[in-house]
Amino acid sequence: MKAAKRATRGQELIYKENQETLLYYTVASLTSAFLFFFAYYLLFESSWKVWAGFASSIFGQLAAVLFMKSGVKCVKGPRGQIIDAGVDLNDPNALGEYCKDVIILCVISQLLGLLTSYFLLILAAFPIYGAYKLWVLVIAPWIFAEPPEEDPMDEKRNRRRQNKQVIYRR
Repeated sequence: MKAAKRATRGQELIYKENQETLLYYTVASLTSAFLFFFAYYLLFESSWKVWAGFASSIFGQLAAVLFMKSGVKCVKGPRGQIIDAGVDLNDPNALGEYCKDVIILCVISQLLGLLTSYFLLILAAFPIYGAYKLWVLVIAPWIFAEPPEEDPMDEKRNRRRQNKQVIYRR
């Protein structure tokens, strides 16, 4: 019986890097969240606006971490070899980059929010950036796309239709 082919180094490397990346961003999220929570709970006087900003920041971090975690599900073979490492979180063209950006922005807003709660307004960059990406990647190319070129057969059909319309107008 032949031994099963070992998974390529690429899949093993992707799996290892995904686990490290996920751990790094999870620890960063939890650290900044606990630091912000305990600082405002114990040291600073806070209002409902601060807690609303904190809640939206936590929601963004949680959604990004869970999305990243769902993308790195590893498929292993019967002998424990890695068949599929999941999505590469470190690929600059993948959605993992956007998730990491969300976590970084939330962590920065929480840490700067320790200086003044007005830094929580940095979270308003999410919808602004989302609208920008929607415009650049979806709406603008659709609106400003050139019409498809007509085939020579379509031109002939259009001329025949126009000739028929001219005949029926009399």
